[in-house]
Amino acid sequence: IFLRCILDPMTTTLATRRNFGVIVFFSIAFGFPWAGWIAVRALAAPDSALANIAFFLLPGAVSLAAFAAHYAEGGVSGVTTFARRAFAARFGALPLVIVLAAPLVAGLLTFVTHPIDLVGQGVPDPAIWLGAMTLINLWTGPLAEEFGWRGYLLPRFEARLPTWAAGLLIGPIWGLWHLPLFYDSVFSSVASAAPYLLWVTAWSVVLAIITRFANGNILPAVALHFVINTQADLFSSLLPRLPGELLPSGLPLALGSAAVAAVLIMLTRSAVSMTKTPAAH
Repeated sequence: IFLRCILDPMTTTLATRRNFGVIVFFSIAFGFPWAGWIAVRALAAPDSALANIAFFLLPGAVSLAAFAAHYAEGGVSGVTTFARRAFAARFGALPLVIVLAAPLVAGLLTFVTHPIDLVGQGVPDPAIWLGAMTLINLWTGPLAEEFGWRGYLLPRFEARLPTWAAGLLIGPIWGLWHLPLFYDSVFSSVASAAPYLLWVTAWSVVLAIITRFANGNILPAVALHFVINTQADLFSSLLPRLPGELLPSGLPLALGSAAVAAVLIMLTRSAVSMTKTPAAH
C-alpha cells in the first residue's frame, strides 16, 4: 500500500494517503536531522565546519518533509495546491500586527518585577537588530521549519482540534525535535528544559493562530519565527545599555510568552473558529 502511495497516490483511498503522508512527514522531519546531528556529535568537534554545516542544513528536513508528505497524499497536484496556499499572500493586517506586537509584549512582561530597568538604557539602536537579520537566522527555523510545522502538521491537527489546541499539541513535538541539538544545554536538566518547552509551546499556539488568520499562508509564521529567534537582539537594540543577563530569557520569558498566548486565545477564539481551515491534500 505504501509503495502504491508513492508511485501512484491517486489509486489509494484518501484516508490511506493521509495516514501515509503523516508517516512520511515524521520520518523525514525527525529522521534526517536526528540521525545527522547524532552522527556529527559523535564524529566531529562542536565548533567544526561539519557541525556548523549540519546545524545550518539539517533543519530544512522539516520543510522538505511537508512537500514530500503532500506528494504522498496528492501527487503533483497536492504539492501544487500546498505551494499555492503556503506562498499566496491573501490575508489582512492582523497576522502582521501579531508578528510585531506579540514578541515585544512577551519581552516587556519579563520586566514586571524590575520595571526600573526599562529606564535610562540609552537611545534605541536599530543597527543592533538589523545586524541580526542574517541568512542563518532567516533559514534555521523560519524557512527551514515553518512549511512543516505550520504548513503541513497544523491543518492535520486542526481537522480534529480547535486551532489553539492544535498549536498546543504541536508545541511539545516541535520542542522535542530540538533534543539532539540541545541535549547537553537546554535539555541537560528539568530546570532548563521545562521553561524551554513552555516557551516553545506558547509560541506554537501563537504561530497556529496567525497561520489560521492568514488562511494557511505560512509567510506570517516565517516572519514571527524570525522575530522570536532575534528577540534578544530586538531588546538589546531598544535598551542598548541593559546588561545581557537582564534581557528577556529563561523562565520569565517563557511565562510572558505563555501569557501572550493565553490572551490571544481569549481574544481570537470566536473569530478563529469562524474561519475556514485550508483543505489538506
